[in-house]
Amino acid sequence: TNVNSPTLESTYELGRLDALARHTDKALFVTLLMSVFGTDLPVATYLKLRAALHEGNIANPSYRIDAQESTLARYDGASRTIVVAISAIAQARDEAFMSVNLFNAMTRAFGEYLRSVIRRDIDERAQERSPESQAETAHDVGTDYAAMMFFYGASATDHTVYANYAGEDLRLTMPTLEPLPQTAAFVAGN
Repeated sequence: TNVNSPTLESTYELGRLDALARHTDKALFVTLLMSVFGTDLPVATYLKLRAALHEGNIANPSYRIDAQESTLARYDGASRTIVVAISAIAQARDEAFMSVNLFNAMTRAFGEYLRSVIRRDIDERAQERSPESQAETAHDVGTDYAAMMFFYGASATDHTVYANYAGEDLRLTMPTLEPLPQTAAFVAGN
C-alpha cells in the first residue's frame, strides 16, 4: 500500500453496534445477534461480545480501496479487511441511489467482519469447531446483519456521515422519488 494513497476510514458501523449494545437489554441483544450469527454459539459468547463493546475492546475493521474490485464492498476474511471499490465511492458521491447502495454494502461487509470476530476471537470453542460447522455463507450473515441493523440499530438519515475518503466525508443521500401522478377526482355522470 502506498502511504500517499487516499484512505477510507469508517467507525460508523462499530458505533451503531456499540449503541445497540448499550441501549438494549441483555436478552434482546443476545436474541437479535443469535438470529443473525447463529444459535450454535452459546449465549455466553454474545454476552462476552456485549461486554467487549461496553469496554471498547472490539477493534474496528481495516478498510482497503481497490480499483479492480467488482463489488461495491466486501469482507476479505484472509486479511480481515473490508474492501471497497473506488468506483463505488465516486458514484456514491454523485448519485443518491449509489450512496444508499454503498452504505448498505458496507453495512453488510461489517456484518461479515463481525461474524469473523465472534467466531474467531470471542467464541471460546473456536479452535474446537470443524470447518464444516462454519459453512454458513458469510454473505448471507452480512445481509441478515444489515437487515437487523436497519430495524433495530440507530437510524441512518439523510446526510449521515458513514465514512471518510481522502479527507472528504461520505454522506448518505436519501434519493428523492418523483412525486406520484395526481389522479383526477372521479365524477360519475354529468
